[in-house]
Amino acid sequence: MCFVNMYEAKTNLSRYVEKLENGEEKEIVLCRYGKKVAKIVLCDDGTTKKRLGAGIGILSGKDFDFENEEINAEIAKEFGY
Repeated sequence: MCFVNMYEAKTNLSRYVEKLENGEEKEIVLCRYGKKVAKIVLCDDGTTKKRLGAGIGILSGKDFDFENEEINAEIAKEFGY
């Protein structure tokens, strides 16, 4: 979390937005006369694609074949892929 006074934010807004985009900061808190007044956060537009198979190597099961393409296709279909 980064605390910034209003003048600093106005002067360097592009730099702070870039820090959010790069993941250097999670949020920027704007302050006026030392009091917190607003928060700038990265906008989540919902376009992040879901990752299938993120648990491969972590999950295990004796009766399940993780390499079976037919089963994987069925699971992908259930998730809308």
